[in-house]
Order: sequence, then structure tokens, then C-alpha cells
Amino acid sequence: MEKINPIGDIYKKDNTAETYYDVVGKNLENKEYREADELFNNLIPKSLDNKIVLDLGCGNGIYAEMLCERGAKKVVAVDLNEKMLKKAQERKDEKNLDQLDLVLADMDNLPVDRNKFDFIFSRFSLVHTSNLEQVMKDLSETLVIGGEILIGTNVAVIKDSENNSDIRRKAIPIIISINGNEVALEDFSYTLEDYLESFDGARLTVTVNEQFPADDVLIDPNFPKKDIIKFNYGIFKLRKES
Repeated sequence: MEKINPIGDIYKKDNTAETYYDVVGKNLENKEYREADELFNNLIPKSLDNKIVLDLGCGNGIYAEMLCERGAKKVVAVDLNEKMLKKAQERKDEKNLDQLDLVLADMDNLPVDRNKFDFIFSRFSLVHTSNLEQVMKDLSETLVIGGEILIGTNVAVIKDSENNSDIRRKAIPIIISINGNEVALEDFSYTLEDYLESFDGARLTVTVNEQFPADDVLIDPNFPKKDIIKFNYGIFKLRKES
């Protein structure tokens, strides 16, 4: 498998961030939610009045807009892709989202202060870090006591994961297929155990842990071990108790 930068070059071949949002984002814009999306959206606080929020991997800003509309005093939206941040800037200008700050950065080097955020939002961003444990510790440090993190992510299910260290926690080529459209990506194959261990190491309490079949996430058919791995959708809500 071609070696890629696990943070900056998650889009393979001729696919771009724009392609991803053309395939996946249209469903969000059109409110074509799956069961997992419904649960995920219902877990976003209905009111974020006077809260400071981090949107980790904001993409084109669709969820950052929602977080602003729910009353957040400040939304810091972080993404590594300049073109996506440009889309988010256009959304900010069009919707007059004055409380939205857009930051070009990667999650492995978050330019944020400790004990700053009341709520952290992460939708399909953690699959693109090679250091899940450190990212979760960093997020925990930026969270205030009593603050929460909402995570939507792909969770790897690996047959005999103990004896497949060559694919567990490694970047795996996937194809997202929605309504006949496809985009190729690389997702790190973190298992449920990997996620739970990283949350525990960051001293975060899990309050929601739900898994759903990810029928539209396919392993690249050219991947040698395609038959022993698949991805589920995982939804987690975490709380910083102390």
C-alpha cells in the first residue's frame, strides 16, 4: 500500500476534499440522515448558550453553522484543508456567523489553550490521526471540568485483531459509496478497544457508546486483507469529570 501522510494527505489518487463533500456532504445538506446520523445529531446539545465550542475537522462548516445557531458564544472550527476552510469562510460570510473563528491546523498540533472549551465536536476526524492517544489527551486538556466531547467515527472490526498488527491501527484504503457516487480515502483502523483505551488514558468518562453497521464504507477491493476487516460507525459521548 502506498505510504501517505496520515494527517495532510488523506485523500487518495485524484480525489480531493471537495470530492468527499460532494459525495457525503450533500446528504447532510439535504438532511438525508442515516440512523446513526439521527442519533449523533440528537446528542448535540440543543442549547450552547454562552459556551465555547471546538469543531475538530470542520470541513465546509455545515456543523459549525449549526453550533453557532444553537447559541455558542464562540465556535473555533479547525481543519487542515485550505479549500474546505474557504468554503467554511463563505458560509460564515453568507450566514453572518460572527462568533465563528476558522483555524488552519491539524489535530496533532492543536493551537488551543487548556481548560478552554465547554463542548468539543468531532465528526469523522479521528480516523485521520496516527496518534489517537495523544490527540485524546490534548482534547481532554482543552476541555473544562464538566465539559463534553461528541465523537462520530469509523470503528474497525478485525478478525483476530491480536494477530493482525499489520492492519490494526494502520491506514486502510476504503471507498465510501453513497447513491452511486464513490470517493477513496484512508482511515486508520482503530478498534473499539483502541478508542476506549484512549478515552480512559485521557481520563474521560464514556456516557454514550453506540455502534452501527457502516454499509457504505467498503474496503478497497485491491487491499490484500480486505476480507478480515470492516468498519462500523461509532458514536461516543465523553465527559471530563475532574
